[in-house]
Amino acid sequence: MASSGSQTKTRGNHSGHFVQPANPNVATMPEDVLYHLSLSTSTHDLPAMFGDVKFVCVGGSPTRMEAFAKYMAKELGLDHPGAEYPNICAGTDRYAMFKVGPVLSVSHGIGIPSTSVMLHEVIKLLYHARCSDVTVIRIGTSGGIGLEPGSVVVTQQAVDASFSPMFEQMVLGKRVVQRTDLDQELAKELMQCATDLPEFPTVLAKTMCTSDFYEGQGRLDGALCSYTEKDKQDYLRAAHAAGIRNIEMESSVLAAMCSACGIPVAVVCVTLLNRLDGDQVPPAQPRTPRGPRAHTDPRGHHPAGAQVGRGCTQAPWEVSRMNVPGLSEEAAAAASFGQTDLGSMGGVTPAPNRKEPPAIWVLAGRRRLHPKVCSGYFSGFSKSWCLPSVQALGLQ
Repeated sequence: MASSGSQTKTRGNHSGHFVQPANPNVATMPEDVLYHLSLSTSTHDLPAMFGDVKFVCVGGSPTRMEAFAKYMAKELGLDHPGAEYPNICAGTDRYAMFKVGPVLSVSHGIGIPSTSVMLHEVIKLLYHARCSDVTVIRIGTSGGIGLEPGSVVVTQQAVDASFSPMFEQMVLGKRVVQRTDLDQELAKELMQCATDLPEFPTVLAKTMCTSDFYEGQGRLDGALCSYTEKDKQDYLRAAHAAGIRNIEMESSVLAAMCSACGIPVAVVCVTLLNRLDGDQVPPAQPRTPRGPRAHTDPRGHHPAGAQVGRGCTQAPWEVSRMNVPGLSEEAAAAASFGQTDLGSMGGVTPAPNRKEPPAIWVLAGRRRLHPKVCSGYFSGFSKSWCLPSVQALGLQ
């Protein structure tokens, strides 16, 4: 068994650190084809294209990562009229990549295998581009354990399905284990950001990373299920007792690979539901001819008190099941990264006793950048950091 040590670097001693793959073979390759990114050292000037990158923000969906790039362009003052944000990986349909100033926004798909392939090639990309002082942040969704839907979890440590802080894979037929510690100083800075935004419930906790969405996470609604509701509840309560507050499918490989290459990494995820209460997040409701989507209960009926049309409020069943009625992935992405409000998209307006902002927003949205300039761009976020995670509001 092989194991890597835990990541002990902090942002304080990270200055001047060039990205270096943990593979001596990369430096001797006459050409490096980053196949799944549709890039190559022989066909692209990677230092010119990416040399100023300081932050790599990754998430599952190409649509959300494009929306995040547009949001960051606005925050950086780079959203001039006519600005376009092309997908750098347009030559492949595996991943999407967008660059805005020093921020690289990349989709990773779902699960450890897809994320691993992306990370291998992005880390090599940063190396070939001679990038330094790079920070990686995953922004995504998760299932909560004992948290109200819409709460945000900043990952303190990624653990596997047996609650161990390890990432395991088979290499040349042998079991290789790496630690899954994340940068603690970075996590503290993200939590400090959260204290400035009390409307966003945010916790620092362990995150469980699984290799499956259904049985691997104790769901009862998959095509296969070999356990009971009691078995599920016992497992999730044991996870909660171990300090785990959310479940997703990418954090362990991010922690292990970035740590091995000396890159500070953080994971910030919103919880879409409390897994102790259920397994499913309801789908978006269809749009009505008037524009706003209709509120319906699980049988397709309009619940008592639910209004259909602009200015409607959430029905009780929708609140309890953490549904933002009728919000497509594209609409959620745009709203979550500050591009629009839900009212303009025919979405949900908060009930009269709720505070603005809109029902889906972003923790990243309130932060500004610090004035250190590198290659013509801001090189770092403020002391309190950018906390880029979709955050659901307006829910009980």
